[in-house]
Amino acid sequence: MVIDYSREDWLYDGERVEQRDRTWADLKRFFGPPFLTLWLGGGLLFALALWRGGLGGLGHCAPPKGPPMRPARRWRSRHARG
Repeated sequence: MVIDYSREDWLYDGERVEQRDRTWADLKRFFGPPFLTLWLGGGLLFALALWRGGLGGLGHCAPPKGPPMRPARRWRSRHARG
């Protein structure tokens, strides 16, 4: 452990400051191989969210198909009475 009470920065040398110009290659780096997977995954997740959000949830689905319950209840109630 080092406790430094000086006011100098060890990593910064004011005499050798390199000013780099930003180029399109710097931006292109973020669409390269390690980040490309993240961009594709994020795009697929966004597309899935838009697709599922556009469907409006499960409220528009039709009720399950099958026999109506009223005749079955009527039959059960008749036979339960004897």
